[in-house]
Amino acid sequence: MASELPPDIVAGLQQLLQGLSSSDNVIRQSAEESLSNDWVATKPQMLLSGLAEQVLTGGDTNVS
Repeated sequence: MASELPPDIVAGLQQLLQGLSSSDNVIRQSAEESLSNDWVATKPQMLLSGLAEQVLTGGDTNVS
């Protein structure tokens, strides 16, 4: 399933999810700040659409 979102948004969301699941507190804290400041505050619809795609594809979103 090809993503409906731009490739840079998909890549950014995948990076965000990796950061949020990190066991390194510094990486996770940075990802939490990005989630709040860069995603929730500025592009909540893209965040929700991207998360929905991640759930539907099991995180294997084709960005091409």
